[in-house]
Amino acid sequence: GLLCAACRIVGESADRLRGLAPEGWWPHITLLTSKPWRPVDSTAVLRGWDAALEAVQAAAAADGAAAADAEPAGTPTLADTQMESSMAASVDDTVREAGEAASGEAAVGEAAVG
Repeated sequence: GLLCAACRIVGESADRLRGLAPEGWWPHITLLTSKPWRPVDSTAVLRGWDAALEAVQAAAAADGAAAADAEPAGTPTLADTQMESSMAASVDDTVREAGEAASGEAAVGEAAVG
């Protein structure tokens, strides 16, 4: 199985990272939940999700009644929210913070041993 989530790349490295991606790629994170472990591009899954959501909304509107499991009309799709996402930390900040946390853990470990 797999779990994927759309995201937005921000920060100083964003343009360089976007430049490495193929045309039409949506930034996302994919987590495989079972073997075989391998890199996976879930852009097609995200596009399918948006298409399915739009189809459910269109069917509900055509019937004149909301389907029980349909998202409310006007619910933004992944494509709509992709550029509006407001991540609290940029890629660079996250990497820097992870490095600082690792350095702090190493210093604590050395102090405890030394």
